[in-house]
Amino acid sequence: MLCLTQSYYYFVKEMHHLTMYNYYYEQTRLVSDLHVNFEHILISKMYIPGHWHECIEILYMNDGRLETIIKNQTTVLEKDDLILVNPRDLHSTRCLNDCDYILLQIPYPMLKNYIPEIDTIRFEIPQFPESEIVRTKLCQMKEIILQMSVLVQEKPLGSHLKFTSLLFEMLYMLYHNFQVPADPDTKEKNTRNLERLAPILDYVKKHSNEKILLSEISSCAGFTPEYFCRFFKRHMGITFVEYLNQYRFNCIYQDLCCTDTSLLSLLEQHGFTNYKLFRKMFYDVFGCTPGQIRKELAAKKDSGNQYAASFWINSINASRDI
Repeated sequence: MLCLTQSYYYFVKEMHHLTMYNYYYEQTRLVSDLHVNFEHILISKMYIPGHWHECIEILYMNDGRLETIIKNQTTVLEKDDLILVNPRDLHSTRCLNDCDYILLQIPYPMLKNYIPEIDTIRFEIPQFPESEIVRTKLCQMKEIILQMSVLVQEKPLGSHLKFTSLLFEMLYMLYHNFQVPADPDTKEKNTRNLERLAPILDYVKKHSNEKILLSEISSCAGFTPEYFCRFFKRHMGITFVEYLNQYRFNCIYQDLCCTDTSLLSLLEQHGFTNYKLFRKMFYDVFGCTPGQIRKELAAKKDSGNQYAASFWINSINASRDI
Protein backbone atom coordinates (compact mmCIF):
# COMPACT_ATOMS: atom_id res chain seq x y z
CA MET A 1 0.00 0.00 0.00
CA LEU A 2 1.15 3.52 -0.73
CA CYS A 3 1.83 5.57 2.38
CA LEU A 4 3.24 9.04 2.96
CA THR A 5 6.44 9.35 4.93
CA GLN A 6 8.51 12.32 6.04
CA SER A 7 12.28 12.30 6.44
CA TYR A 8 15.08 14.83 6.92
CA TYR A 9 18.46 15.06 5.21
CA TYR A 10 21.30 17.51 4.98
CA PHE A 11 20.95 19.06 1.55
CA VAL A 12 24.64 19.07 0.72
CA LYS A 13 24.71 15.32 1.21
CA GLU A 14 22.01 15.05 -1.44
CA MET A 15 24.02 17.42 -3.63
CA HIS A 16 27.15 15.37 -3.03
CA HIS A 17 25.32 12.36 -4.44
CA LEU A 18 24.56 14.30 -7.61
CA THR A 19 28.13 15.53 -7.89
CA MET A 20 29.86 12.23 -7.35
CA TYR A 21 27.63 10.03 -9.44
CA ASN A 22 25.59 11.66 -12.19
CA TYR A 23 25.79 15.39 -11.83
CA TYR A 24 24.81 16.65 -15.25
CA TYR A 25 22.14 14.04 -15.79
CA GLU A 26 20.09 14.23 -12.61
CA GLN A 27 18.58 10.91 -11.61
CA THR A 28 15.45 11.62 -9.61
CA ARG A 29 14.57 9.42 -6.67
CA LEU A 30 11.61 7.24 -7.60
CA VAL A 31 9.14 6.89 -4.76
CA SER A 32 5.74 5.18 -4.54
CA ASP A 33 4.26 2.73 -7.00
CA LEU A 34 3.73 5.69 -9.36
CA HIS A 35 7.46 6.48 -9.21
CA VAL A 36 7.01 10.18 -8.48
CA ASN A 37 9.26 12.31 -6.32
CA PHE A 38 7.74 14.95 -4.02
CA GLU A 39 9.90 17.09 -1.77
CA HIS A 40 9.56 20.14 0.42
CA ILE A 41 12.95 21.82 0.35
CA LEU A 42 14.45 24.41 2.70
CA ILE A 43 17.81 25.54 1.40
CA SER A 44 20.19 28.49 1.14
CA LYS A 45 23.14 29.37 -1.11
CA MET A 46 22.58 26.38 -3.35
CA TYR A 47 23.88 26.26 -6.91
CA ILE A 48 23.32 23.35 -9.30
CA PRO A 49 25.09 23.70 -12.68
CA GLY A 50 23.44 22.71 -15.95
CA HIS A 51 21.91 19.24 -16.10
CA TRP A 52 18.88 17.43 -17.49
CA HIS A 53 16.67 14.46 -16.71
CA GLU A 54 13.85 12.41 -18.23
CA CYS A 55 11.09 13.58 -15.90
CA ILE A 56 8.78 16.57 -15.79
CA GLU A 57 9.83 18.84 -12.95
CA ILE A 58 7.37 21.26 -11.32
CA LEU A 59 8.71 23.73 -8.78
CA TYR A 60 6.52 25.92 -6.56
CA MET A 61 8.02 28.69 -4.40
CA ASN A 62 6.72 29.09 -0.87
CA ASP A 63 9.25 31.79 -0.10
CA GLY A 64 12.62 33.18 -1.12
CA ARG A 65 14.19 33.88 -4.51
CA LEU A 66 15.50 31.15 -6.81
CA GLU A 67 17.20 31.79 -10.15
CA THR A 68 16.49 29.18 -12.82
CA ILE A 69 18.07 29.00 -16.25
CA ILE A 70 16.14 26.74 -18.64
CA LYS A 71 17.44 26.39 -22.20
CA ASN A 72 19.47 29.60 -21.75
CA GLN A 73 16.46 31.61 -20.52
CA THR A 74 16.81 33.09 -17.02
CA THR A 75 13.86 33.43 -14.64
CA VAL A 76 13.91 34.53 -11.00
CA LEU A 77 11.21 32.76 -9.00
CA GLU A 78 9.71 34.45 -5.96
CA LYS A 79 6.92 33.67 -3.49
CA ASP A 80 3.92 31.92 -5.14
CA ASP A 81 5.69 31.44 -8.49
CA LEU A 82 5.49 28.10 -10.30
CA ILE A 83 7.68 26.81 -13.12
CA LEU A 84 7.84 23.60 -15.17
CA VAL A 85 10.89 21.92 -16.71
CA ASN A 86 10.19 19.52 -19.56
CA PRO A 87 12.09 16.24 -20.01
CA ARG A 88 15.59 16.76 -21.44
CA ASP A 89 15.50 20.53 -21.01
CA LEU A 90 18.95 21.69 -19.92
CA HIS A 91 18.59 23.73 -16.74
CA SER A 92 20.42 25.06 -13.69
CA THR A 93 19.28 26.58 -10.38
CA ARG A 94 20.75 28.99 -7.85
CA CYS A 95 19.36 30.23 -4.54
CA LEU A 96 19.57 34.01 -4.21
CA ASN A 97 18.63 33.85 -0.51
CA ASP A 98 17.01 31.38 1.89
CA CYS A 99 14.56 29.39 -0.23
CA ASP A 100 11.49 27.36 0.67
CA TYR A 101 10.01 25.47 -2.25
CA ILE A 102 8.11 22.35 -3.24
CA LEU A 103 9.41 20.03 -5.95
CA LEU A 104 7.32 17.50 -7.87
CA GLN A 105 9.01 15.21 -10.40
CA ILE A 106 6.97 12.92 -12.65
CA PRO A 107 9.16 10.42 -14.56
CA TYR A 108 8.95 9.64 -18.24
CA PRO A 109 7.60 6.06 -17.93
CA MET A 110 4.53 7.29 -16.09
CA LEU A 111 4.04 10.12 -18.57
CA LYS A 112 4.34 7.71 -21.50
CA ASN A 113 1.90 5.29 -19.89
CA TYR A 114 -0.86 7.83 -19.32
CA ILE A 115 -0.05 10.33 -22.09
CA PRO A 116 1.05 8.12 -25.04
CA GLU A 117 1.76 11.14 -27.25
CA ILE A 118 4.16 12.68 -24.70
CA ASP A 119 7.02 12.47 -27.23
CA THR A 120 5.21 14.83 -29.60
CA ILE A 121 4.16 17.53 -27.10
CA ARG A 122 5.63 19.86 -24.50
CA PHE A 123 4.10 21.66 -21.56
CA GLU A 124 4.42 25.44 -21.45
CA ILE A 125 3.31 27.40 -18.37
CA PRO A 126 3.49 31.18 -18.90
CA GLN A 127 5.26 33.07 -16.14
CA PHE A 128 2.95 36.07 -16.50
CA PRO A 129 -0.31 34.82 -18.06
CA GLU A 130 -2.51 37.49 -19.63
CA SER A 131 -5.65 35.39 -19.86
CA GLU A 132 -7.90 35.22 -16.80
CA ILE A 133 -8.70 31.60 -17.68
CA VAL A 134 -5.01 30.68 -17.71
CA ARG A 135 -4.43 32.51 -14.43
CA THR A 136 -7.29 30.55 -12.87
CA LYS A 137 -5.89 27.23 -14.10
CA LEU A 138 -2.45 28.15 -12.80
CA CYS A 139 -3.91 28.99 -9.38
CA GLN A 140 -5.64 25.60 -9.35
CA MET A 141 -2.32 23.86 -10.06
CA LYS A 142 -0.67 25.72 -7.20
CA GLU A 143 -3.51 24.68 -4.92
CA ILE A 144 -2.98 21.04 -5.91
CA ILE A 145 0.71 21.30 -5.00
CA LEU A 146 -0.16 22.80 -1.61
CA GLN A 147 -2.77 20.11 -0.95
CA MET A 148 -0.14 17.47 -1.71
CA SER A 149 2.20 19.11 0.77
CA VAL A 150 -0.43 19.09 3.52
CA LEU A 151 -1.19 15.43 2.84
CA VAL A 152 2.39 14.27 3.16
CA GLN A 153 2.93 16.29 6.32
CA GLU A 154 -0.28 15.41 8.17
CA LYS A 155 -0.81 11.91 6.69
CA PRO A 156 -4.56 11.62 7.32
CA LEU A 157 -6.38 8.31 6.83
CA GLY A 158 -6.50 7.52 3.11
CA SER A 159 -3.89 10.16 2.27
CA HIS A 160 -2.27 7.84 -0.30
CA LEU A 161 -5.56 7.72 -2.22
CA LYS A 162 -5.98 11.48 -2.16
CA PHE A 163 -2.35 12.07 -3.15
CA THR A 164 -2.77 9.78 -6.15
CA SER A 165 -5.98 11.52 -7.23
CA LEU A 166 -4.28 14.94 -6.96
CA LEU A 167 -1.36 13.68 -9.03
CA PHE A 168 -3.67 12.60 -11.85
CA GLU A 169 -5.61 15.84 -11.55
CA MET A 170 -2.31 17.68 -12.04
CA LEU A 171 -1.53 15.63 -15.15
CA TYR A 172 -5.04 16.21 -16.49
CA MET A 173 -4.70 19.98 -16.05
CA LEU A 174 -1.31 20.01 -17.74
CA TYR A 175 -2.57 17.91 -20.63
CA HIS A 176 -5.73 19.92 -21.24
CA ASN A 177 -4.47 23.43 -20.56
CA PHE A 178 -0.72 23.72 -21.09
CA GLN A 179 0.33 21.33 -23.85
CA VAL A 180 1.83 22.60 -27.09
CA PRO A 181 3.14 20.64 -30.10
CA ALA A 182 6.82 19.78 -29.92
CA ASP A 183 8.74 20.50 -33.09
CA PRO A 184 10.18 17.10 -34.13
CA ASP A 185 13.25 18.58 -35.81
CA THR A 186 14.06 20.72 -32.77
CA LYS A 187 13.57 17.77 -30.44
CA GLU A 188 15.81 15.51 -32.53
CA LYS A 189 18.50 18.18 -32.68
CA ASN A 190 18.28 18.73 -28.93
CA THR A 191 18.69 14.99 -28.33
CA ARG A 192 21.81 14.90 -30.52
CA ASN A 193 23.27 17.90 -28.69
CA LEU A 194 22.66 16.34 -25.26
CA GLU A 195 24.32 13.14 -26.44
CA ARG A 196 27.34 15.22 -27.45
CA LEU A 197 27.37 17.11 -24.15
CA ALA A 198 27.11 13.98 -21.98
CA PRO A 199 30.72 12.73 -22.42
CA ILE A 200 32.03 16.28 -21.91
CA LEU A 201 30.28 16.72 -18.58
CA ASP A 202 31.14 13.18 -17.58
CA TYR A 203 34.81 13.96 -18.22
CA VAL A 204 34.54 17.04 -15.99
CA LYS A 205 32.97 14.94 -13.25
CA LYS A 206 35.86 12.47 -13.35
CA HIS A 207 38.73 14.95 -13.81
CA SER A 208 37.56 18.20 -12.19
CA ASN A 209 40.37 18.01 -9.61
CA GLU A 210 42.97 17.92 -12.38
CA LYS A 211 44.16 20.46 -14.90
CA ILE A 212 41.93 20.02 -17.94
CA LEU A 213 43.43 21.18 -21.21
CA LEU A 214 41.22 22.45 -24.01
CA SER A 215 42.82 19.96 -26.38
CA GLU A 216 41.89 17.08 -24.05
CA ILE A 217 38.26 18.00 -23.49
CA SER A 218 37.62 18.85 -27.14
CA SER A 219 39.17 15.55 -28.20
CA CYS A 220 36.87 13.77 -25.74
CA ALA A 221 33.90 15.21 -27.64
CA GLY A 222 35.44 14.57 -31.05
CA PHE A 223 35.62 18.32 -31.81
CA THR A 224 38.36 20.70 -32.76
CA PRO A 225 39.16 23.15 -29.92
CA GLU A 226 37.63 26.04 -31.86
CA TYR A 227 34.36 24.24 -32.61
CA PHE A 228 34.20 22.83 -29.08
CA CYS A 229 34.28 26.32 -27.54
CA ARG A 230 31.47 27.54 -29.79
CA PHE A 231 29.39 24.39 -29.28
CA PHE A 232 29.67 24.43 -25.50
CA LYS A 233 28.86 28.13 -25.14
CA ARG A 234 25.88 27.86 -27.51
CA HIS A 235 24.25 24.95 -25.69
CA MET A 236 25.30 25.48 -22.07
CA GLY A 237 24.95 29.27 -22.10
CA ILE A 238 28.39 29.72 -20.52
CA THR A 239 31.96 29.00 -21.58
CA PHE A 240 33.59 25.71 -20.69
CA VAL A 241 35.97 27.43 -18.26
CA GLU A 242 33.00 29.07 -16.52
CA TYR A 243 31.22 25.73 -16.23
CA LEU A 244 34.34 23.99 -14.91
CA ASN A 245 34.84 26.69 -12.28
CA GLN A 246 31.19 26.56 -11.23
CA TYR A 247 31.35 22.78 -10.95
CA ARG A 248 34.45 23.07 -8.76
CA PHE A 249 32.83 25.85 -6.69
CA ASN A 250 29.89 23.61 -5.94
CA CYS A 251 32.16 20.74 -4.87
CA ILE A 252 34.08 23.10 -2.58
CA TYR A 253 30.85 24.53 -1.18
CA GLN A 254 29.66 21.04 -0.26
CA ASP A 255 32.97 20.22 1.42
CA LEU A 256 32.89 23.51 3.30
CA CYS A 257 29.54 22.46 4.73
CA CYS A 258 30.32 18.78 5.34
CA THR A 259 33.97 18.75 6.44
CA ASP A 260 36.46 20.66 8.57
CA THR A 261 39.12 20.52 5.86
CA SER A 262 41.00 23.80 5.46
CA LEU A 263 40.10 25.97 2.49
CA LEU A 264 43.58 25.77 0.99
CA SER A 265 43.44 21.98 1.12
CA LEU A 266 40.02 22.04 -0.55
CA LEU A 267 41.35 24.27 -3.32
CA GLU A 268 44.14 21.80 -3.99
CA GLN A 269 41.74 18.86 -3.94
CA HIS A 270 39.46 20.50 -6.50
CA GLY A 271 42.02 21.87 -8.93
CA PHE A 272 42.31 25.57 -7.92
CA THR A 273 45.76 27.17 -7.70
CA ASN A 274 44.96 30.91 -7.55
CA TYR A 275 43.40 31.74 -4.16
CA LYS A 276 42.67 35.41 -4.88
CA LEU A 277 40.96 34.61 -8.16
CA PHE A 278 39.01 31.80 -6.50
CA ARG A 279 37.82 34.06 -3.69
CA LYS A 280 36.50 36.67 -6.13
CA MET A 281 34.79 34.14 -8.39
CA PHE A 282 33.33 32.23 -5.43
CA TYR A 283 31.81 35.46 -4.14
CA ASP A 284 30.26 36.14 -7.55
CA VAL A 285 28.49 32.76 -7.43
CA PHE A 286 27.46 32.50 -3.76
CA GLY A 287 27.42 36.14 -2.65
CA CYS A 288 29.80 35.53 0.27
CA THR A 289 33.27 34.25 1.08
CA PRO A 290 34.04 30.62 2.04
CA GLY A 291 34.85 31.76 5.58
CA GLN A 292 31.48 33.48 5.89
CA ILE A 293 29.72 30.27 4.86
CA ARG A 294 31.32 28.31 7.70
CA LYS A 295 30.62 31.08 10.21
CA GLU A 296 27.01 31.23 9.09
CA LEU A 297 26.62 27.47 9.35
CA ALA A 298 28.14 27.43 12.83
CA ALA A 299 25.83 30.23 13.97
CA LYS A 300 22.76 28.46 12.61
CA LYS A 301 23.77 25.20 14.26
CA ASP A 302 24.07 26.97 17.62
CA SER A 303 20.76 28.78 17.19
CA GLY A 304 18.84 25.71 16.00
CA ASN A 305 17.70 27.60 12.92
CA GLN A 306 15.80 25.55 10.33
CA TYR A 307 18.55 26.27 7.80
CA ALA A 308 21.26 24.95 10.13
CA ALA A 309 24.29 22.91 9.07
CA SER A 310 24.09 22.46 5.33
CA PHE A 311 20.59 23.89 5.43
CA TRP A 312 17.91 21.33 6.11
CA ILE A 313 16.18 19.68 3.27
CA ASN A 314 12.77 18.45 4.34
CA SER A 315 12.25 15.61 1.90
CA ILE A 316 8.62 14.59 2.03
CA ASN A 317 8.35 11.45 -0.05
CA ALA A 318 5.28 9.62 -1.23
CA SER A 319 6.81 6.18 -0.66
CA ARG A 320 5.59 2.63 -0.82
CA ASP A 321 5.17 0.77 2.46
CA ILE A 322 6.33 -2.79 1.81
